[in-house]
Amino acid sequence: MTWCDDIDAAMQRGKSPYNALDVLGWVRAGNASFAATERMSASVWWNGPSGPEIGHICGEWNDDDARWLLEVADRECRERGVDCIAVQGRKAWRRFLRIKGITQ
Repeated sequence: MTWCDDIDAAMQRGKSPYNALDVLGWVRAGNASFAATERMSASVWWNGPSGPEIGHICGEWNDDDARWLLEVADRECRERGVDCIAVQGRKAWRRFLRIKGITQ
C-alpha cells in the first residue's frame, strides 16, 4: 500500500468528499501541511471552512507516531497564529483520540 492508498481508505471510512489527490493537491498548492512516519501520515488543511482542519490521519495506528504527527500539526498551527485544530470525520474520532490520551 502507498500513502495515497492509505489516505483514500481513511477518507472513504470518514465519508469525506475528498480523496488523496485532493490532499496532495492542497499540499502542493501550499494549502496543507503533510507529515509522515514509517507507519502513519497526517495533514492539516489550511483552507477549511471553519479554520484549519485535520486533512487526514492514516496508516497503521501507533500511539507514539500519532502523538508526534499531532505535535507537528500543533506546532505548524501555532506558527500561523492558530491555537486549535478541528477534528472532524468518523463519528467516534474525537472519543477514540481521548481514549488514546490525545486531547485538543
